[in-house]
Formats: sequence, structure tokens, C-alpha cells
Amino acid sequence: SPTCTELDVQAARALARIADVNIEVLANDMFEAGSNFENKTEEEILNQDFKIFRLNDMSFGVAQVSAMSQTELDKVYARIKHMLPAIMITKKVDIVLVMLTDIMSESTTLVYCGEDAEIIVKDAFSCINATEDSVVIKGLVSRKKQLIPALMKTLTERLN
Repeated sequence: SPTCTELDVQAARALARIADVNIEVLANDMFEAGSNFENKTEEEILNQDFKIFRLNDMSFGVAQVSAMSQTELDKVYARIKHMLPAIMITKKVDIVLVMLTDIMSESTTLVYCGEDAEIIVKDAFSCINATEDSVVIKGLVSRKKQLIPALMKTLTERLN
């Protein structure tokens, strides 16, 4: 995975030798299995990896969906985009973001919904190609290491 550390890689190689498996084949099989969304409902897709973050009185939820191809992610986008306002209500958050991460190209289509979500995302990632509900960000693959720090910084600046 693009988010693996060198220690992760070393551990995976050692375990692959013990298990007598080809690490690249296993990784591809795992990513492809996780990229099959045909038998999942939209709710299952959005909730399989959804986390809520808070800053002062503001809260936002971030789901991440990873796949081996942009084609698969485009299908997911078409299925989930209309659900984001309802997710905001059920999760009780001000903004919802969905990271549709293309593992092979190491990029994310960031889909967003909520008051000022477009402005916040544009500020956080210096985006000029954002639409009213999404933007493609090359190199963005990690919610924890990349997305959340950039959003928190932007939100903190807006609140001050």
C-alpha cells in the first residue's frame, strides 16, 4: 500500500517468507477483493471505513473507499453521491467527505457535502479544479497522514 512504512514492508516480507506466499500476488488479491462493491449496499460502502473528527463545535465525517481502478470508483461515486446529505443527518456531522482512493494511480477523488465544504477543501489542498461536490487530488492516499492534518489546519485557521 502507498501508506506502508519501511517497517511495514520489512515485516510483510518476513511474514511472506514464513507463509511461503508471493507478497505482490497476495497484495493484489487483497486489494481486488476489497474493491468489489457490487454486492454491497450504498450504506455498507459508506460505513465500512467511516470515522468522525471534531474541532471545537464542528464535526466532520470521513469515509474512505479504496479500489484498484478509477472505473470501479466512478461506479461507487455514482451510487453514493446522493446519500451524503442523509449521512450528515444520521451521523450528526457538519460535513461529510468520502475519499475514493485509486490505489494504482495513488490519487483520491474527494467527494464532499456540507456548508463551506467546497471552500474548506479548496483551502486545505490549494485546489483550482474542484467542482461543487468533488475534486481529484494526486498523491492523496492517507486519511490519517494527509487528509486530516490538512483539514484540521485549515479549520483551525478559519476558526481563529
